[in-house]
Amino acid sequence: MEYSPEGRAYQAFLVGAKAFLMDSLYPEARDAVADACRGGKAKDEAAEALRGNAQYAYFCWLEHYVQHFKYTARFGLVAEAEQQRDRLVAVLQNSPTEKLALSPADVPEYYSVVDTHQHPGNLHRDILAGPIYKASATTTQPGSTNAYGLHYRFTDVLERYVDKPLRILDLGCGFGKSALPIAQKWREAEVEGVDLSEGCLRLAAIEASVEHLDNLAYRQGDVTDIGAPDQCYDLVTSTMLLHELDSGALEDVMKEAYRVLAPGGRLVQLDFRARDPVEQFFLHGHGQRNNEPYMAAFDTFDFEHYLQSLGFSDISIEPFEEQPGATAPEFAKWRLPWTVIAARKPA
Repeated sequence: MEYSPEGRAYQAFLVGAKAFLMDSLYPEARDAVADACRGGKAKDEAAEALRGNAQYAYFCWLEHYVQHFKYTARFGLVAEAEQQRDRLVAVLQNSPTEKLALSPADVPEYYSVVDTHQHPGNLHRDILAGPIYKASATTTQPGSTNAYGLHYRFTDVLERYVDKPLRILDLGCGFGKSALPIAQKWREAEVEGVDLSEGCLRLAAIEASVEHLDNLAYRQGDVTDIGAPDQCYDLVTSTMLLHELDSGALEDVMKEAYRVLAPGGRLVQLDFRARDPVEQFFLHGHGQRNNEPYMAAFDTFDFEHYLQSLGFSDISIEPFEEQPGATAPEFAKWRLPWTVIAARKPA
């Protein structure tokens, strides 16, 4: 997706606003939240204690509206894409079909009732959702120019859990943000991405073709009902999918992952889990401000116990460093608590 000069300047302004939020506003807001949470106060009690605190209120307001205006303003991503609709639709409709299976499915209610990330219409209602979603991955992220950046870091982490997987499934693959780096790393493996969004999948197929990744294929479908044979994958992954599922869908996805994994296969998921009360307070607030209504429930879900109940072993839940030094105690900027959740299906 190309930007008009005004659109480029507008997004640059939002990047500056996000940098101010992360670098300047957050430390003071965090101190205020830490005071409010002191003594083991419940979340509601802490929220009441923060009522009227200017630093925290400003942080919350700016976090919400930087995201909101990224999409829905005069020079936001939706307006910029609309100016190019005919050209973008023509490109997407000519996406290569050799490695793309489109089969429109019923959109689950948990997904259709909310505009996740404040993305108007979510990712399934408009074919332009693919280019818009990819553009959103490189805007309002200070220092980021690559929509795949942290996903390459995640792919490097996968090597800790698997050696040479031959069949890999990426759930909720979007525009191929993780599937593409995975297919580049393991070119001898068959990599498949599954997602509901036609627009995202068409864009993913185009980019796989540009990169000459004959080992990468995409399929439209619901991640709670993968439609693959039993025990057919060595590795099942996802990035930022699990916290966007309601509790029923989350459990169904894990059951499906266990079913389709071969004995000895690995489940490795990248998502968000808070590690202390202050981090949890910000994470749950972020879910409310960013239209991610299942984030708090996911964060408190007893993931380890549930995976054990399905039969998984070697379960680990560990911090993920999305940029160098991000998990160090002295790192003072606002960040989400990225986490790798991994498990093994017994051989």
